[in-house]
Amino acid sequence: VNAKGSSSATGVSPSVAMILGKPEANLFGGIHLGYSPPRISQAITPAGADAGLDAERSVNYETGARVRPSRWSRMEATGFLTNFDNQLISNNTLSGSTAEFKNGGRTRHIGLETTLGMALGKALHTDTVVDLSAYYTLSRSIFVGGFYDGNVVPYAPYHTFSATLDGEHPTGFGGQASFTYVASQFADEYNSEEPDIS
Repeated sequence: VNAKGSSSATGVSPSVAMILGKPEANLFGGIHLGYSPPRISQAITPAGADAGLDAERSVNYETGARVRPSRWSRMEATGFLTNFDNQLISNNTLSGSTAEFKNGGRTRHIGLETTLGMALGKALHTDTVVDLSAYYTLSRSIFVGGFYDGNVVPYAPYHTFSATLDGEHPTGFGGQASFTYVASQFADEYNSEEPDIS
């Protein structure tokens, strides 16, 4: 395929953020406008055709708290709300289109992110580095308005969790163990629950 074309996109992404408190404990919040034009690999199909994708535009809000109760522990919790005017979603190529993504329209994402970090080696006063970190996200992502109003956005699980344990002996020998959990999710904007050959 030898196809040529050109396009242009312009966006502005202003933001405002605030932190109140000390490094050991603080509250924070912010709002920013998001803008992301589709990448070339998304906007052009394998056949060289224009996929007709619009830019992603969003308004993002977040607020939360950070706490460091000791030299070896830290915790953070953040609530977030993101409203997309248009979100690109995965396309079912079996429907006849070869484009990897398509315009999904308006969506809303609301949820909570939490982080826990513990330097267990410091807590136990040992020379061996033992660090534990854990992350959990609760998120509800739905379409707002349009044909899919109220449906869950594809590949947007309600729950995700991961934990990592790192260790390193003063001799240089070390290792890492990690665990990740991703809750069930829908594979299409119709929220199909039964297998469908189309």
